[in-house]
Formats: sequence, C-alpha cells, structure tokens
Amino acid sequence: RENEAVIRNDSLAREKYLRAVARHHRYVRFSGMAGVSGPPEVELEKVFVMPRVSRQANEFQTPRPAGNSEPQPAHTLLTARDAPRKAVVLGKPGAGKSTLLECPGGARDFPWAKELPALLPVFYRVRDLDRDLAAHPQWTVWDCLRWRCSNTLGLTLPAGFLVREMERRGLLVLFDGLDEAATPGRRLHVMELVSAFAENLSASSRILITSRPHDYARQRFDPKDYRHFDLEEFNDEEIQTFISLWQRQHEPDEHKAGEKAAKLWKALEDHPRIHELARNALLLAMIVRVHFGLGTLPEN
Repeated sequence: RENEAVIRNDSLAREKYLRAVARHHRYVRFSGMAGVSGPPEVELEKVFVMPRVSRQANEFQTPRPAGNSEPQPAHTLLTARDAPRKAVVLGKPGAGKSTLLECPGGARDFPWAKELPALLPVFYRVRDLDRDLAAHPQWTVWDCLRWRCSNTLGLTLPAGFLVREMERRGLLVLFDGLDEAATPGRRLHVMELVSAFAENLSASSRILITSRPHDYARQRFDPKDYRHFDLEEFNDEEIQTFISLWQRQHEPDEHKAGEKAAKLWKALEDHPRIHELARNALLLAMIVRVHFGLGTLPEN
C-alpha cells in the first residue's frame, strides 16, 4: 500500500510508529507445514518462551575457557540495571535469535516487558541492510533506517524523527543476522558502518546484534565496546512450557490439550535423539506442530 501523508507531529508519529511496530511483529509465521499442523501464523505472545543467555568470559580464546556467567533470562539484556549499551548475541541456526529481537516490539504484555526502558525499537535484518547499502552506496545507516521504517511500516515519518527520538528518550536498534550479509567482505563493510553508527548513538540508546557463531568467529566487534552473549538451548522446563503454550493453539479443550501435551513430552523422554533436537527452538516448533497435526510423533 502507499505510505500515509507525512506525519507532522513527533508525538503522533511516535504513537503511530509503536502501533505499526507492534502489528508488524505481532505474529510468528510458518510456511510449508500449515496443512498438517495448524494455523500458518500465531500471536507471538501466546507461544513465546523467554530463552536464557550467558555472557562470554573471554571472546578471543578458542575454545572458550570455562567461566561464563550463569545463564540469565534474555530480557535482562534490556531490563537489568547493568544492561549493556552494545551487545552481540550468538546462537545456532534456529535457536530463536530473530524472535528474541522481535519481542520488544511485538510482545508488550509479559511481566518483564513492564521493566523495558522507554526506547524506540528499530528492527533491521542485516541481509536487508546489506542489500539497501549495496543499492545505495552513498547512504549511511541512518538513511537506511529511515527508508526501512517507511518501507516496512508504511509510515512517512517527520524528517529527523529518529534522531530526535534518540536524543529525547533513546533508540533500541536491533540488527538481526549479521551472518546473513552477502559475502565476508560485505559483512565486514556492514560491521564497520554499524560500529561508526553505534559510536554516535546517545548514551541512553542501546544496540543489539545477533549472529550465528561460526561466521562471527572470523570478524568480531571489539569486546572492549560490545558485550558478547551465547543464546542457550532450551532446558527441559522450557521445552515443557513451549509444548504447553502450543497445545492451546491446537486443542481448545483444556483437558484434551493437557493429555496431548503429556503424550508428546513422554514421547520425547522415550526418544533421546529427538529430545536433543527439541532443545532447538525452531526444531521444537516443527516437532510440536507435526505432533499436534498428526496426533503422534513420527518414528523416522
């Protein structure tokens, strides 16, 4: 659809922007499995399980020595008193990095969300940032942010809106998937531009960046400026919570839903190899949807 007319008032622009962000990140969407396993999209707040992160003790030694911090709920990256201004979250494919970054904009009713700082969330996939920078070599990261917000959310924000929001309250800039830059050279270029951009953010602003660890090991942000965290796999309690939340999306009868969830957990306990796969958020979502769609956990 065509963008709206330019919003002249910053207060109104902020209100419309936050509503648009909430709509855009409200749903978790699936493709290719809807026919056998329920709805193709589900509200994020109804199925989201907060993962844990652990801070890396020493980013340069390989393998990393023991001594990482005790895992903490990932929302502490934003809600803790000593929350970092700049952070990198590393996680395996399917670990839930993208969903974690979408949560501040799309899920505001969790108890921990009340502790979120009043920052304006700006979500940007690095593959899109890389593509935008390649298409417009003269653009800065600020230019890309303004264009992406307008293009994605359908809002024509006042000129300088994001800069003024940064100065007034601060921005929460969320760059997802550093490993998805087109080439190692492009990734390094993006990192250099993002580093320069982050240096000029206000003291109240935050920046979070996600990446797969394998690709990130070759080119890293300076650990003197960026705290590094590992996104933990689900433990058994988190797996059971995930199953419980999903059962409500597939079975309206509470008693039947409980029985089906218990059956799935028992199946995971009886199949250690599948149990280990279920520690990955994306694979667990696939397992749950197949189980509730077919009524059983496939043996193969």
